Amino acid sequence: MESPDGAEHEGILSKKKLDHKRFEDPYKHKAYCWLKNGFFYIQDADHHRQRMANAPVQSFDLLVWKAVGDEKGKFSLEHNSGTLVKLKADSVADGDTWLNKIRAAAQLAEKRKEEERKK
Repeated sequence: MESPDGAEHEGILSKKKLDHKRFEDPYKHKAYCWLKNGFFYIQDADHHRQRMANAPVQSFDLLVWKAVGDEKGKFSLEHNSGTLVKLKADSVADGDTWLNKIRAAAQLAEKRKEEERKK
């Protein structure tokens, strides 16, 4: 399991539940997220907004998942297969920061991949 130790960026985001009920808040699920070595990681957070260390970790390779901005602090990770993971920050500024950090990490991963290819 990948640890957030040494992460390039980390924090709490709300993850959209895609099969939510009509009057249910689709973004009520809190997740601890971090960027590290070209991957974006998501792990459940408890009601105190702390990482649940024993919860499974989802990982998203930023070479195949693209960050797409929406509105009002919301953004998505989109796979080329059409799969989406929708996320929301507490503020528009925080959402913009996450989006910029994810895109920068993806560019760095692409650059590292290109350098490896040239060796």
